[in-house]
Amino acid sequence: MRNRSKMTRGFTATTIGLALVAFCTVLFWPQSQPARAAGPPATANISCKVLWVHDGDTLRCEGYRKSTRLYGIDSPEMPGACREGRSCVPGDPHASKAKLQQLIAGRAVRCQHIETDRYDRPVMRCWADQTDVSCAMVASGHAVERYGKLEC
Repeated sequence: MRNRSKMTRGFTATTIGLALVAFCTVLFWPQSQPARAAGPPATANISCKVLWVHDGDTLRCEGYRKSTRLYGIDSPEMPGACREGRSCVPGDPHASKAKLQQLIAGRAVRCQHIETDRYDRPVMRCWADQTDVSCAMVASGHAVERYGKLEC
């Protein structure tokens, strides 16, 4: 009888241990992320009235003292702006600037402030209506993904 109670205690302890492991696995197992809805996230809380576009990755929002860099992209530099020793994006800077102007023209632009760059400029992810501007610039070939990870 004595051996049987030790066996029962062992079985009970093992059962409880397995149940605890199962419970913790369910509780802490990474959940799949829901599909992202199109358009800006709820945290895109900056309404940006664009005053001007400098090039394909830089614009100026009203109320900001410095130009805004678009998150995650780099576009061709305007003539004379590619400093010596820097690897600048090839392409037509005027076409890139025109594409950005076309994307935002007449649309409500909403932005999410991501970070501030080393030049103290705001780096923002922006949407013109439901279009992610950075993603659209890369998709059109007027910019390349750089300085961040885009999820288009």
